[in-house]
Amino acid sequence: MKKSILSAAILAALFGLSGAALAGNNATSTSTGDHNKVTVSQIGNGLTSGITQNGTYNEATDTQTGTNNTASTTQHGYNNKSTNIQSANGNTAAVNQDGDSNESHVTQTGSGNLASVSQAGPPVNGNSNYSEIRQTGNSNQAYVTQDDGNKSWVTQNGSSNLASVNQTGFNGWDNNESTVTQNADGNKAYVVQSGSLNKSTIAQWNGNTASVSQTGDNNTSDINQNGFGAGSGSYSNTAYVTQGGNFNNAHVNQDDGNFASVTQNGQGTAAHPNEVTISQYDNNDIAYATQTGGQGNSITIEQDKGRANGNGSDNSANVTQSGAFNTASVYQNLN
Repeated sequence: MKKSILSAAILAALFGLSGAALAGNNATSTSTGDHNKVTVSQIGNGLTSGITQNGTYNEATDTQTGTNNTASTTQHGYNNKSTNIQSANGNTAAVNQDGDSNESHVTQTGSGNLASVSQAGPPVNGNSNYSEIRQTGNSNQAYVTQDDGNKSWVTQNGSSNLASVNQTGFNGWDNNESTVTQNADGNKAYVVQSGSLNKSTIAQWNGNTASVSQTGDNNTSDINQNGFGAGSGSYSNTAYVTQGGNFNNAHVNQDDGNFASVTQNGQGTAAHPNEVTISQYDNNDIAYATQTGGQGNSITIEQDKGRANGNGSDNSANVTQSGAFNTASVYQNLN
């Protein structure tokens, strides 16, 4: 059983009606059953598209060109795919998927865009979900919530962008992966991961804030706020990393005038230690590294790294470790 409600915008895609003649249109489609497919293309201003699918192997595609567009897709089942592409200002895309092996692609070009993707996992469903959000422009926001074995890629080009990723694993060995890339000033990235074998990668350039919180074992956090390399002019970045669990790794790479704080709470062993590496270039950098519990843990802080004359100034490094057989290395004025 399947039902479809086709509005003028969908009829435009089917019969080639012009977008100018269909300004202010909305498209709504409701499907129940298997192997359903809906494609909506709208050209004009103030267009709205809503798609609801319930079943398996469903696929929904929204393509909107104009301003003040809204695309909302809700899918129930597994192996569903949803793609929203919006161009211009003031666009909003919201995708909710519940089931196994779902995909969501949201691409927005312009300023003031909002993309929110929620993929559900246990105790409902939703293993091996994949979400990719690409936003180009100013004042964009992206929210991704995933559960159990998911992957998320968020790319934002512009200023004042915000990316928030929350991944939760339920099966013990979760392998969640989050990658956030932001190019411009004033960007903020927040990543929360719970479970084991998770990986978070954040790449930012100039005046950004990155916060990573990981709970579980064998997690890895990589934050690169060094722009295009030492001396590239990536200034005033802030990085916070908190890892609770055992055998975790944290790496922070920053350029000039930055602040980094890494805290690891959990057990480490000589064979599988918790590790912290902070590399900061040039002047006025501050680094805090704290490890509690276990043995064989390692902290390495490098400041003024890569400077040709090795005469960096006003750098500060603070190290706190508890346990046995731990090592801490601090290098300043390193060339």
